[in-house]
Amino acid sequence: MMFATYPDLVNIQELKQMLGIGVNLAYRLVRTNTIPSIKVGREYKIPKRLEPIVKSFLLELKEKQEKNKELCGDSYNKEYLEYICVDNCGNLIRPDYVTETFLS
Repeated sequence: MMFATYPDLVNIQELKQMLGIGVNLAYRLVRTNTIPSIKVGREYKIPKRLEPIVKSFLLELKEKQEKNKELCGDSYNKEYLEYICVDNCGNLIRPDYVTETFLS
């Protein structure tokens, strides 16, 4: 879905869809003010005109991934090159990692 079809103020679910990220990352980006928002009642509202901020954030992530790929050489996992949530070796960070790791 193109950004133009979204309302001027989007909620977390719409932000998640717009960026193709998980809900936990969307909340983290808003709570850390990486993506500016306002809280209306219990819901965050994010201005849609954040394209420059989001683009800058994604470019920084990509640059970090490129540096890690260079440092790791052949050991870097190239299976998830198009993903945002990868560790320093290129391995996918599973959404349930924290829950599964710290459950017991």
